[in-house]
Amino acid sequence: MNDTAPDPHPAEEQPAAPQVAAPQYAAPQYAAPQVAAPQYAAPQVAAPQYAAPQVAANWAPAPGPGEPFDGATDPHDLSRPLYGATLGQAIARFFRGYVRFDGRASLSEYWFARLFLAMLMLGWVLGTAIVLSLPESAGRPAAGAWIALGILATLGLALPSIASMWRRLHDANFPGPLWFLTFAPAGDLVLLVLMLMRSRPEGRRFDAASQGSFASPTGPASGR
Repeated sequence: MNDTAPDPHPAEEQPAAPQVAAPQYAAPQYAAPQVAAPQYAAPQVAAPQYAAPQVAANWAPAPGPGEPFDGATDPHDLSRPLYGATLGQAIARFFRGYVRFDGRASLSEYWFARLFLAMLMLGWVLGTAIVLSLPESAGRPAAGAWIALGILATLGLALPSIASMWRRLHDANFPGPLWFLTFAPAGDLVLLVLMLMRSRPEGRRFDAASQGSFASPTGPASGR
């Protein structure tokens, strides 16, 4: 037998397993959303428009030297009121116008003088309390002398006090004899109100050098 003879029943060939490639999955690409930044326009604010103040035609300037009040430029000038007087100036004018019933006194020079008188009164009251607290042997003579001093000071200051009130009435354009309201019921209260009245340019008619030559301007104005 020939060993090289073909096999009449060859073995069946086994089909090869198909080669399937593993699927490749690409990672999904997500595009970031494009959001435009909002554009805000700067607010337009109109600048406020301020109208110029309207000044009335009959407005009068603040009291002081010159028209219409004709105030003093020199504190030593007693022929005119001193507007804006200091405490020292008011005290000096109070004593220098001791018996002067003509002219005018501004609010500041009158009320500063009244403050000075009130301080004198307070000092006298405190001094009286001290004198009364002394031993009887020394207290009686001291009390008598102190009371006598107070009476003399009161009498000495009475006339310039009346004169300053008279001039303050003039500055508010009131006649000086209204001072006699002091003796009427509730007259002191009425006088207090009159002493607080503002200065008026018409009061110039009470100045000695201006009597009969001053024409009253229209419109009130305030003074100090």
